[in-house]
Amino acid sequence: MSLSLTTSLVAFFVGIYGVISTTELLSRKKILSNAGVLCWDIFSLQFNQLLNKRVLKIIDKVCEYPQILFLLYIRLISCIPLILIIELPGRLLTFSMSIFSVTNLIISFRNRYGNDGSDQMALIVSTALALGLISHNPDCLKYSLYFIAFQGILAYSTAGLAKLSSKQWRTGLALKYLIGTQTYGHRWLEQKTNTFKHLPIILSWGVILFLSCFLIFFVIGGQTLLVGLLFGMLFHFGNAIFMRLHTFIWSFLATYPAIIFIRSDIHNILLINH
Repeated sequence: MSLSLTTSLVAFFVGIYGVISTTELLSRKKILSNAGVLCWDIFSLQFNQLLNKRVLKIIDKVCEYPQILFLLYIRLISCIPLILIIELPGRLLTFSMSIFSVTNLIISFRNRYGNDGSDQMALIVSTALALGLISHNPDCLKYSLYFIAFQGILAYSTAGLAKLSSKQWRTGLALKYLIGTQTYGHRWLEQKTNTFKHLPIILSWGVILFLSCFLIFFVIGGQTLLVGLLFGMLFHFGNAIFMRLHTFIWSFLATYPAIIFIRSDIHNILLINH
């Protein structure tokens, strides 16, 4: 996979994440208002002692409701070229990715208490890719892809080890309770876990093994890595269906082209050295 194609694919998945996450926020824009749970008037109180009044006024003008909606629309528009054109011209890709990255940084800062793992990964990926593109240096762009790839590997590996060290996850209790919650639960899957008593343990260990072994998939490479990435896709699609975690798919898929690219690049470097 070429450097330009890898970059375009990462940007493509980031764009899909941006459309979904922005649309979800705009459809529930009342939570951003002064009466909502993501009210800026409350979040901004912590900066009163840290920043002077002039800086606070500038931040307020950007982050207050309804001005924040304007930024959301800009972020949404910046995603369209990333999705519609796989092989974007260099300048247009850099411009669109930079606009997305800046607006995403501001929105993530403004809504940081409402962010989840997908938002954090998208923030990392978009910022790193934008910096690599702005440099106009192929080596810097490659290093940004290395950073993105290792962030994805680190996220999977640490999550796997954390679950492996948890007795609740090893026994299936954590997953069973999670499935039964109103926020992340699923009625049909909850019924199945009640019918098949060992299903939570099987599902838990499936998740633990996939996440914990992700680094091994990467080290082995080749078809083993592709199988690991396929498991990752199925894992995230399952979470989207049963837990309504729709944005996780795309923010983590954005790391997959980078992972494939750098694994191939490392392989080529090792061949040259030998």
